[in-house]
Amino acid sequence: MKKVMLIGRTESGKTTLAEIIEKGQAESRKTQSIQRIGRMFDTPGEFIENRRLYRALLITSYDVDVVAMVMAAEESQTLFPPSFAQAFNREVIGIVTKIDQEDNTSYAEESL
Repeated sequence: MKKVMLIGRTESGKTTLAEIIEKGQAESRKTQSIQRIGRMFDTPGEFIENRRLYRALLITSYDVDVVAMVMAAEESQTLFPPSFAQAFNREVIGIVTKIDQEDNTSYAEESL
């Protein structure tokens, strides 16, 4: 199985997604540092919210097979800079979360 790193803003659903995939259930908690949940590497939202922390994402990406850029359906703006995915020497995918809470997912889909 491939190892996946989840990156996205705070409260975009990264930890919940990782726990549901790996454990079948999720605990509500704040990620304080990069955590490994099975094959998933869960990163704090602050790492994408603060440009100075991009380096931590790039370094962590060397340990995974896939980088997943996560964005909640309810978000009205993206924190991912243009062409950000090209910084990773790995497969990069986009994941839209919280689609059960929002009717319009088009902005998140287009942004990713």
